[in-house]
Amino acid sequence: MTSQSRARLIALDWGTTSCRAFLLGDDGAVLAERRQQSGVKALTASAASAGTPRTQAFERAFEQLCGDWLDLSPKLPVIACGMVGSNRGWVETPYRSLPVDLVASTFVMTRVATRDGSLVHIIPGLIADQAVPDVIRGEETQVLGALGVAAGVDNAGLDRIVLLPGTHSKWVRVAGTTVTAFKTFMTGEFFALLSTESTLSQLASTSGETDWDAFDKGLDVAASAASGGGILATAFSARTFAMTGGLAADQVEDYLSGLLIGDEVAAAAPLWQGVHVDEVLICGEAELSERYRRALVKFALPTPREVSDSAATGMWRIAVAAGLVRQHDPSRHASPDSPASPTASAPLRTTHLPRARKLTEASSVTPRAEIGLIAILRGLTVSDAVSVGECLYEAGFRTLEVPLNSPDPLPTISALKKALPANCLVGAGTVLTVEQVRQCHDAGAQIIVSPNTDTAVIAETVRLGMLSFPGAATPSDAFAAIGAGATSVKIFPADQVGINGLKAWTAVVPKHIDLIPVGGVDAANIGEWMSAGATGFGIGSSLYKPGIAVEDLRQRAVAMMAAWTSALDSTRKSE
Repeated sequence: MTSQSRARLIALDWGTTSCRAFLLGDDGAVLAERRQQSGVKALTASAASAGTPRTQAFERAFEQLCGDWLDLSPKLPVIACGMVGSNRGWVETPYRSLPVDLVASTFVMTRVATRDGSLVHIIPGLIADQAVPDVIRGEETQVLGALGVAAGVDNAGLDRIVLLPGTHSKWVRVAGTTVTAFKTFMTGEFFALLSTESTLSQLASTSGETDWDAFDKGLDVAASAASGGGILATAFSARTFAMTGGLAADQVEDYLSGLLIGDEVAAAAPLWQGVHVDEVLICGEAELSERYRRALVKFALPTPREVSDSAATGMWRIAVAAGLVRQHDPSRHASPDSPASPTASAPLRTTHLPRARKLTEASSVTPRAEIGLIAILRGLTVSDAVSVGECLYEAGFRTLEVPLNSPDPLPTISALKKALPANCLVGAGTVLTVEQVRQCHDAGAQIIVSPNTDTAVIAETVRLGMLSFPGAATPSDAFAAIGAGATSVKIFPADQVGINGLKAWTAVVPKHIDLIPVGGVDAANIGEWMSAGATGFGIGSSLYKPGIAVEDLRQRAVAMMAAWTSALDSTRKSE
């Protein structure tokens, strides 16, 4: 029987035709798995037919699949991949542009708040932004799972081709864990159309068993230099062979499959040109993977290694990288509420200090209390950037903001980004124009903070895959920001809005939107602001001023983190 008490994560592989839900335990072990035919296509069509928003259809399907799991473990984080993040899915999720490191901790996932208070974190797809653009949604997660990225597995020096056969087959080039190129082939969809809707289907019948002789014959024709012209020149032979006795009716479909897969493998050859490939992986259903294995052998390409169902593994790895879950360490027996131990990549000299949660759109499974503190470093110089950044990181801060009216802000952002661990986010503040958004992105900023609500600035920030924290002084400003794509709102100036004003905001602002007061917040009143509904804070002059001694900064940072942790604990106890 499944041990719900060991559950750590719900992972959804939500594609065009079906949705699979996984209940994952320590180290991503699958505790339970469910499947429904509630794919994106069916849910969108049913919502259109009923005249209801498709978001409602997705939420109902999610509740049917995972409701009982969440009843027993209401704080479980939820992650999803696939077409659920398309413009026909639950909510559209931006793409990441190649090259993309699949285990980078700095990318942004789109969050969807459900009626039961859960947050579903949707993994962004990948885009090859080239003369003929190409996209991936969902397969990137399978690629990561197929790579076997786990403790003790070193991918750094390996160059691979990962082949994902299916309706739209993907050939993905991966250096280490970084996707550098990919190509899509509509082989499965064309097979379905040709074998059911075209004139070729009229002489075909289904036998129920694979005829490998007919399939290999299709590969031979596809590989023949004499055939020429690709699939458009060879497809009609499925009909002529059937007419002249070269194929029996129950061989036509397997022959056609050989033609199409052979043509795909031949067309994918440029992926191999001029590059060393250490390994080829096939990640798909066993029978379909065998077809591609035979085709690779036919075309004298490396023999592939077959990898079974890898989506759940990939989603677990992404959840770990994003901070949604922690990798299980059997040597530790600390209570779940104790502070995280320092890691090898980010050692802390003061390990007793409370730790701020990482501020990304993927960071929180408790939507109202986990956003953390933002250090606003107005006036910071390049020369002081590393010492100030390291001091704040050691005290527990995981989000730093450099306002653009500081001396040399862009080099300062770059210096912080380079010096600090990957789980520390560096942002730009006082960003007023679209051009400034682009400049900050080029400098390495991951967050764009503005004193006002400018929908063009917000839209460009979201397009570039960064977090947008627009300033709002009224609920009207907040709703304009949310409509432009912001999922967090900076309440500025907070002392003008006031604690009672914030309480009024929370009655109308959607609960999945983070509210971050800036201005007038200090260690003495942070608890009152949190009780009013704040989910995070921007801390400016009460924390940092130009020229402050590092030891003084450390003391202020420790006091602020202690106040934050105390307020956080009080809020949790009152829930």
